[in-house]
Amino acid sequence: MLLERVPYGLMMPTIYGPVIVSRHDINQTNHLLKTGRAHGHDSTDMIAKLSVLKGPEPFVVDVGANFGLFSLGLASLLEGRGVYHCFEAQRILFNMIAGSVALNGYSNIFCHHIAVGEEAGAIEIPQFDYNREMNFGSVEFGAQQRERLSQERGSDPDKQEFVEMRTLDSFNFPRVDILKVDVEGMEPQVLRGAEKLIDAWRPIMLVEHLKSDSQSLADQITAKDYKLYALSDDFICIPNELAHLIPDA
Repeated sequence: MLLERVPYGLMMPTIYGPVIVSRHDINQTNHLLKTGRAHGHDSTDMIAKLSVLKGPEPFVVDVGANFGLFSLGLASLLEGRGVYHCFEAQRILFNMIAGSVALNGYSNIFCHHIAVGEEAGAIEIPQFDYNREMNFGSVEFGAQQRERLSQERGSDPDKQEFVEMRTLDSFNFPRVDILKVDVEGMEPQVLRGAEKLIDAWRPIMLVEHLKSDSQSLADQITAKDYKLYALSDDFICIPNELAHLIPDA
């Protein structure tokens, strides 16, 4: 059929510039089509405002980048200032991020096809059909897919594919001012693999809690001397030494 030959990649105009997304994605693509903004733009806008607490040129680490809209959006809101490292474990989505970065001419956004966790190794990329409708941002790495999706996770041994897993601490970044973590329930593991980074650089953090035990995750973060603010599905996490600068703190 002719329709089957239409590529899944689609370039869309957005307030962040042109971005490459999946035409079959039922979450972000639909939101961009209707509003020109990402689902979760409010969180990105809030982080852009808070970034001044860390200086005019933030060093940003974006874990679970999906289509790269957080980094692209933040870079747009900050008029291109800063350095960004995007991590996406789904190879197909990683390719889209890299394409969007090139389309927008950002030389300060670095893309990594790497899974982030609490230990080094490798993890299997869940098998889904990127030529069929689904919310690709809800793919969970691990033993099973807990959130029901419009596709069943595949198990074809001929399509098995793995991606490298590393801890954030292993990268020895020169500093980190902003850390965003949205990894569909693996947020606690990512943070455990970033303890040295958090202790050393005290970044402002945006951490999704939707698929984690919210109270346990909150306790894990506050144990690092952070103040938490709930914003939709995310925690905005401010180091206690900066919390007095927030108007309602």
